[in-house]
Amino acid sequence: MNESFLQSANFIQSAYLVAAVMFILGLRNLSSPKTAVSGNIQAAIGMFIAIVATLLDANVVTYGVIIGGIVVFGTWRSSRASHRNDFDAPDGCTAKRLRWRGFCTRGFR
Repeated sequence: MNESFLQSANFIQSAYLVAAVMFILGLRNLSSPKTAVSGNIQAAIGMFIAIVATLLDANVVTYGVIIGGIVVFGTWRSSRASHRNDFDAPDGCTAKRLRWRGFCTRGFR
C-alpha cells in the first residue's frame, strides 16, 4: 500500500462522520438566538472538515472540477455582493432604516 494515514478509507469515512455530526448539531443550535453563533461556527467547521476529507480522498481523480466550482461560485457570489449596498426587507424597508428607527412599517418609511 502506498497511501498515507490521511488518505486511508477509514480516516476519510471517520472525517465524514465527524463532519456530518458537527453539521447536524450546528443546524440544531441555530434554532435559538442564544446558541445561533456557536451553531453557525459548528456547522462551518463541519463543512470545512468534509471539504478537506474530500480533497484528501485518493479516489478523487482530478481536482480541476472542484477548483473550477470554487472559482465560478466565488466569482458569482462576489459579483452579487458588490451590487448591493443594503439588504432590503420584503416590504422595501432597508436595514439602514431598521437600524435608525428600530422598526419599519408600511406607514413609517
